[in-house]
Amino acid sequence: QTITVSQLPVGANYYVYEYAVGEDGSRTDLENWDTDITWDQTADGIYQRIEGYRAVRGAIALDDGAAQSVPTAVVFTNKAHVGQLTISKTVTGEQMTDEDKSRAFTFTVALKDEDGKPLQGDYPYTGEAVDGTPPLEGILSLDESGRAEISLTHGQSITISQIPDNAVYEVSESAVSGFIVVTDGDADEDQIAEGTVAADQTSNARFTNVKQSSLSFTKVAAEDTGQPLEGAEFRLFRLNCSDTDHDHEGLIDPENPGECWQQEGESRTSDTDGGVSFGELSHNSEYRLVETRAPAGYALPEGQWRVMTDGNNSISIAAVGGQDGRLPTAFAVNEDGKLLLPTF
Repeated sequence: QTITVSQLPVGANYYVYEYAVGEDGSRTDLENWDTDITWDQTADGIYQRIEGYRAVRGAIALDDGAAQSVPTAVVFTNKAHVGQLTISKTVTGEQMTDEDKSRAFTFTVALKDEDGKPLQGDYPYTGEAVDGTPPLEGILSLDESGRAEISLTHGQSITISQIPDNAVYEVSESAVSGFIVVTDGDADEDQIAEGTVAADQTSNARFTNVKQSSLSFTKVAAEDTGQPLEGAEFRLFRLNCSDTDHDHEGLIDPENPGECWQQEGESRTSDTDGGVSFGELSHNSEYRLVETRAPAGYALPEGQWRVMTDGNNSISIAAVGGQDGRLPTAFAVNEDGKLLLPTF
């Protein structure tokens, strides 16, 4: 907006102050803006800034001995202190494929002001990528509920700018089968990144999708590992216990595993090719693999197997001995990299 004050006498001194923002006249809110004051450069030297204030001082000048025919222009330009929000995607896991890396994951971004009112309108964003093609620069258009969607692949990120100070954000990812979503700073483990955008700072919503491990192996004869064995039955139990007063080193009874162990799905039986597969194991977890029925003509092992997954869902397997300390047959790997479980 512009106002023009006329009929000022030549030589009159004037002061123009900006001292408040909004209808409530808050001087505190003024601190959230940078103000630049400009004026007619032909009158340079006449106008002076008053240091420490958002104000300008000057005088109505003469032009060749006559009053100026063009009004003196004093322009206040206010630039708000705003923040940014970066949303990034990483896909990881030992069993991740090139297809997983190129898969597009969809995010919902929700923004509200500090009073809880949904923000609306257009917010520009820029894109980056660790490798490959970064997302295009564009505009994030928030609907009436303050929401918009964006898609990212592995290594991509976008930075949304021009977000008001103290705006609250929530970023959630649409569920994709076969992945565990890990969100930085997700204290309530609801897989939603949430926080407040601060002026002149960048908030981060980092999403890591861990490809869920699949424990797959082939049951084979120990005397001939090229011979698959059909009919071996296995159960997988997951440890779910936070009690530090006892350990879980001993064998578990598959018929009565106790409160610490929970069976994962149905039992698996080796097929005609000897194949057994337990899919979608969780990361950073401990499992116990128990053989509950041996193939015809073979004996059950006296021990069991501890299966551990780490943050990248890499699997490690260790034998757990029976009461007399005898260990079950160790897993092996053939020349094709396939996991084998020999039996005697």
